[in-house]
Formats: sequence, C-alpha cells, structure tokens
Amino acid sequence: MNAIDATRLAGIVPQAAQKINVTALAFGGERYVFLYEDGRERDVFAVVGRFAANPELAFTWNHAAIVSIAVKHKADERCKGK
Repeated sequence: MNAIDATRLAGIVPQAAQKINVTALAFGGERYVFLYEDGRERDVFAVVGRFAANPELAFTWNHAAIVSIAVKHKADERCKGK
C-alpha cells in the first residue's frame, strides 16, 4: 500500500481530489514542478507570472510562456476528451 492509498483509506483525501495534473520544467540546475487540479489552470498562470517577475529566480517570461502553453494544451485535450 502506498501513501495515497493509505490516506484514501483513512478518509484524509477525498476521491474527487485524486486527479492532479503535473507540468514540469527543467533547465540548467533548476526544476519547477506545478501540481494542480482540473479547473485551476488560472492559478498556475498566476504563479508562473510571479515566478517570472521575481529577479531572484532564474525563471524567465519565456519559461512562463512554455509552462502556460503546456497547461493550456492539457486543458484543451481534456475538454476534447469529454
């Protein structure tokens, strides 16, 4: 049994919350992983915008565009599948 199964059995994580999308970006020594539920794509867009605007991060506006396009593509594919 893994940790997700254990939390589901314990009732900690509801079944509906199990669908998590993952979008990742790796460059140089940096790794950015974005986890979000369906319908929360706007939250990812806001976060990547904050990351790109932060001069302390190596994350650029180009990286924000790459992640945003990937997130939008996943949402579009999900909508086509319905």
